[in-house]
Amino acid sequence: MDARYIMDYTAFELMYEGIRHTDVEDRAEEWQLTAEQVEALKKRLLEEENRVYECWIENLPHCAFFEQDDDAEDDGLHLFYDSDAAEDGWYVGADALTTIARDLRSKVGDARECVKSGLFPALADYTEELLVLLDDYRERAVDYDEGKRSDAGVDSPAVLFGTGWRPSEVEDIFYQWPDTFESMQDFISALRSEYISWMEDRVAEMEDAIDELDEDAADYDKQREALADECAADIADDMICNAGMGEPQYLYEVEDYDRALSTEYGVDVYGRVLRILREQAGVDEE
Repeated sequence: MDARYIMDYTAFELMYEGIRHTDVEDRAEEWQLTAEQVEALKKRLLEEENRVYECWIENLPHCAFFEQDDDAEDDGLHLFYDSDAAEDGWYVGADALTTIARDLRSKVGDARECVKSGLFPALADYTEELLVLLDDYRERAVDYDEGKRSDAGVDSPAVLFGTGWRPSEVEDIFYQWPDTFESMQDFISALRSEYISWMEDRVAEMEDAIDELDEDAADYDKQREALADECAADIADDMICNAGMGEPQYLYEVEDYDRALSTEYGVDVYGRVLRILREQAGVDEE
């Protein structure tokens, strides 16, 4: 993320990057936020956290159950998992309550107090279960990918890329196909690889076209530059129209594709793409 535009990101984008409402005050100086911006951002993030938790409860499998354990030294309830509850491509590691507990523990902090305080209305009906799960978390909770199958989840990254989805569309992808953030990050990484491959293929097409030029022609340099302009325009157009990268806060993402846009053919495709994106975003050259 680009700290200069921190207020321009959606709350989900910030949350996906690991930021929670409990982080804002500690990072206010780094982000150069006013007191009003701090409160506004905390409110937005808290609302989004609750929305995500509600989404997980409604869409992820409920594999966790709670009952007494004959092998335990106490008579209280303990955490168990029912693998049969994971159906239709889901897996035990994507259990709804475990996914929420993991986020509360690792990202929000003070998980038990968050659950007991009613800070998240979406969790109100699961207070007792979550407290038990948090008590047993270290010894009994499963990892996010436990039991995951290779064919689980949505269509392959290649299929989604072919239908126009891009790795920058994390919010739309999440709410259309809810999953754990960890699993989703793996998917987005694979989708980014598809994007890189597409860019490399487009640059290779440009290089093939340059190879066909007559190097002794008087206008060789002009023809080569025209091919580079066309290649950069195609890639930048996709970034703007399909990937939604035409706003200032997304310019940093172009760096992810620096290597894919590199070429030894004497033209700067990366610089051209970045310049087009900057013009679209209304940002001056740095």
